[in-house]
Amino acid sequence: MRSWIFLTTLAVASPLRAQQGGVPLEVRRLAALGGELRESSGVVVSRAHPGIVWTHNDSGDGPYVYAIDTTGVVRARFEVTGARNVDWEAITLGTCPVGAWRGRSCLFIGDTGDNGERRSRVLLYAIPEPDPESPGGESPVRTPSARVLRLRYADRPRDAEALVATPDGALSLITKGRSGPILRFTIPAEAWKAEEYELANPDTLPITPQFLAGRWVTDAAIDPEGRRAAVRTYTEIYFFSLGPRWTPVGEVCRIGLIEPQGEAIGFLDEQRLLLTSEAARGGPAVLTLARCP
Repeated sequence: MRSWIFLTTLAVASPLRAQQGGVPLEVRRLAALGGELRESSGVVVSRAHPGIVWTHNDSGDGPYVYAIDTTGVVRARFEVTGARNVDWEAITLGTCPVGAWRGRSCLFIGDTGDNGERRSRVLLYAIPEPDPESPGGESPVRTPSARVLRLRYADRPRDAEALVATPDGALSLITKGRSGPILRFTIPAEAWKAEEYELANPDTLPITPQFLAGRWVTDAAIDPEGRRAAVRTYTEIYFFSLGPRWTPVGEVCRIGLIEPQGEAIGFLDEQRLLLTSEAARGGPAVLTLARCP
């Protein structure tokens, strides 16, 4: 969605100043993401491997997940066996679905992007969280065969770029807002018992989509305590308490245009957030730390 930057550079400042909310208490660019990582469209912080962050590219790359550190160095690359990268937009960590991996930590990857909102089915992949120290000299390392869950919307196709695993074992898939309200669909853990799941009865999040203000949802994250979600747009971060319906908490954090084109978000700890972007305006993708009020 590179065109958004050029259309909003002048338009975004005035609308954002007029809204309530706070600016980050801290913003610090940690690294440029060069080489293989051109468009980091999803990010999640590993709890099993301190200092490791999992990410992936958007469409245009193979089915790879990358283990990077907070200096932006790629520590390992894994090829997800049995997967294709049509439009990977999100990655999250949670308890593995039913089956041989039950009880382990899994990476869930959302091949859920759909700019034209025409895909009749989108996909989720699940793999056990790899050990970033295991590859040795071989790269990429192939993962076990991914579990695959096909998703279809009950009404019509939608573009969704945010996926989080909640403490109850469910997943939440959040739409971008490209052609309607911001919707959060729940995917229960039991959905993995079948090959396909219908997305219906969403929760509507109180975020008003606005293209010129950059208010399209590009990712989300759950805090380490499992009590709070952060939902980001290109220019803002919204916070919610978890439950059957997500409830807004705290101020909206106005991050503005601190990234070339903001894509992903993850909780580094309870207070600090990691943001990633795609390469744009002739610069690289970047890894940014932000601390919000």
